[in-house]
Amino acid sequence: AEITDDMLVASARDEEELALARQIGYSSAMVVPLVARGRTVGVVSFVATESGKHYDERDLALAEEVGRRAGVALDNARLYREVQRSRDQLDIILQGVADGIIVYASDSRLLYANEAAAQMTGYASVQEMLATQPLEITARYELFDEQGQPFPHAHLTHRRVFAGEREAQAVIGHSRAGIGQPERWSLVKSRPVLGESGKVAMVITIIHDIT
Repeated sequence: AEITDDMLVASARDEEELALARQIGYSSAMVVPLVARGRTVGVVSFVATESGKHYDERDLALAEEVGRRAGVALDNARLYREVQRSRDQLDIILQGVADGIIVYASDSRLLYANEAAAQMTGYASVQEMLATQPLEITARYELFDEQGQPFPHAHLTHRRVFAGEREAQAVIGHSRAGIGQPERWSLVKSRPVLGESGKVAMVITIIHDIT
């Protein structure tokens, strides 16, 4: 609560440092931990000088609260950087996979796609594919089942998983609209990603070209 001259004398390493400390005019100081998830990730110091203020228990309580909030903020920033780094590494891996990988949201929006998926669906880039409405993607092609019959969009594997199936797969032929017969064939598999509530948060679909 109070920094005395005796304290300055005791902490100074030499006369020059003592003279500087006296010139600055320390009157009071607090050092509190930066706490996150039950552990100390750093400390923060508060020092009163020219004002001559002397910190009391209320100041200490406020400083400790600042330490808790700052600790959580710093820890969240560190975790975010780690997650982003892991995500970037995962993206590099998935972009190099030969199979198409698509992640669907519950409303069938595309959350993720790799380069192979973009190429298989006729898009120049992943960004162009992600900017397209899901129905527009399937509308570009005629879909066929293994018997060469029209493949119902309701039977698409990601829709079946959102409807309750634990895993869905299908062999699907597709061609540009108007061709009338399959140009390419794919084995398509979909699996759910569950959220904290246990409900399907998203669906991962893998497209393997078997032409």
